[in-house]
Amino acid sequence: HLKKALVYLGTEIPNSIDTILSSFHTKYDEEVDANTIITFFKECKKNDFLPMLLFNTDKSKITNLFYKIHQMLVEEETMNYPYYNKILEKKNELFQKHTELRQIHSDKIKLKKTNDARSDKQEKMDKYDKEAKAKYTEDMTNVYNGLLEDIKKTELSDKVKELQRKNLSKEFKEWLAEPDFCYQDIFKKHPKYCFTSVEPMSGSKIKEVRREIQKTLGVKIQYEHPLFQLLKRGIGLYTEDMPEQYKWILQKLMTDREIGIVLSDRTLCLGIDLPIRTTC
Repeated sequence: HLKKALVYLGTEIPNSIDTILSSFHTKYDEEVDANTIITFFKECKKNDFLPMLLFNTDKSKITNLFYKIHQMLVEEETMNYPYYNKILEKKNELFQKHTELRQIHSDKIKLKKTNDARSDKQEKMDKYDKEAKAKYTEDMTNVYNGLLEDIKKTELSDKVKELQRKNLSKEFKEWLAEPDFCYQDIFKKHPKYCFTSVEPMSGSKIKEVRREIQKTLGVKIQYEHPLFQLLKRGIGLYTEDMPEQYKWILQKLMTDREIGIVLSDRTLCLGIDLPIRTTC
C-alpha cells in the first residue's frame, strides 16, 4: 500500500515527493542547538531514553557540538554546584583519616583469653565505628554550614547566590538523611550532569581506557581533554576520522552501558549492533 501511494504521488502530483522529503529538513543553528541540548539530555535521562545516539551527518557540526556541550556542562555545573568537588575531597580526607586511626585502634585492642575474645573485639570496633561516624557527621555538617556562609560573601548576583544556596541546602539535607561515610571518588562529576543509565564512569575506569588508547594507538591523550571528561559524564564522540581502535573501545563502552549518549556523524548508521534505546 505504501509503495502504491508513493508511485501515485510520484506520477500524479508534481514535486510531491520532494516536498515531503524537504519537510524533514530543518535549519541547523549551532547556537540554538548548543543552548537547548543540555535541557534535552536531561529530559531524555529523566524519561529513561538512554542509551541514545545523536546524529548529524556533517562531521564538523557534530564535533563542534561535542566540544560546546563539554564547555556548557562545565560552566553550568560550576555555577550551580561550585563546591561539589571540594565537598568530595573533604569527605574522602576524613574517611581516609578514620581508616588509618581505625587500624591503630584495632591493633591496640588486646584479645582476652576467652571463647568470646573475637566477639569482644568486634563489639569494641563497632562502638568505635559508630562514634567515628558521628564525629564525621558533625565535621561535615560544619563544612556544609561553612560553605553556605561562604556563598553569602561572594560577589555573585543575588539570583546566582540564591540558586547555589538552594542547591547546596538540598544536597546537605539529603546527605544528613543518609551520611556516606566511605571512600569518595574525588574526580567524580555531579550526577545531575552525567548521562548514563547506570553509575557514571569512575576515575579508575577512565584511567584504564586512557591506558588502552595509549597502548593500542601509541597516543597519550591528556586526562583533562574533553574526550575523557565527557566520557566521565557518559557522553562519547564517534566519527569516521577516528582510529578504528578508538571506535572499538567506544563500542565496548556502549555495549557495557558505561556511556549513555554518543554523538556521531553517519558512521554509526551502518548497522553496528549496539544496545541503543533512542536515536536523534
